[in-house]
Amino acid sequence: MRNVSVTLLGIGIFFAAVGQASALSCPTNDYCSANGAETFPGTDVGTIGTGSGDFLEIGNITVYNSGSGGAFVNGSADPSIYEFTWGGGTLDITGQIGNNGTEHDGIDMELDSTSGTLVGTSSIYFPYSSGPSGVETLFDGTLAAGNYSIDTNAAIVDNDSGDPNYQVDFTPGAATPEPSSLLLLGTGLLGLAFVAFRKAKASGVVLSM
Repeated sequence: MRNVSVTLLGIGIFFAAVGQASALSCPTNDYCSANGAETFPGTDVGTIGTGSGDFLEIGNITVYNSGSGGAFVNGSADPSIYEFTWGGGTLDITGQIGNNGTEHDGIDMELDSTSGTLVGTSSIYFPYSSGPSGVETLFDGTLAAGNYSIDTNAAIVDNDSGDPNYQVDFTPGAATPEPSSLLLLGTGLLGLAFVAFRKAKASGVVLSM
């Protein structure tokens, strides 16, 4: 009986260790390896997209709920800024706060240029909450190719000691066609129409418009 208990205890410790290890690993397509810088353009996460090595999320409120890994904003790291590269096209950006820690005045999140200029009206405010916030849309539309910054900060900087964690999710849409691509497509369609007309004429079929 004692051997069975020792064995079960060993199995329990093993699975607990595995659970801890998996909880601390950054999910695929997430950027969790460095905190956001306090000055623009911010910590560079690389390219946002669906290609190999690209990212679709900054931080992760499910995996990280303390100051180790993930994305955080607090009195000693405020604001928390990340830079990313976007290839152009439609993009949906959403944000979520895991908790506000002791930042009772709430948390702001913005989509900015790398110099700190707000992109359109892309700013959201998360009021104080001791638990996860809802998911809020930061940007949803066509975003030109270039480098941008996500700026997350306490609404009032008062050197609170809490560690609000947050995440930013990116959902790329269809890429915006370049003018040259549209011209090539139009030329191809005209060519197909001409071939169809020649074949119809050769077979004696009359095409009506």
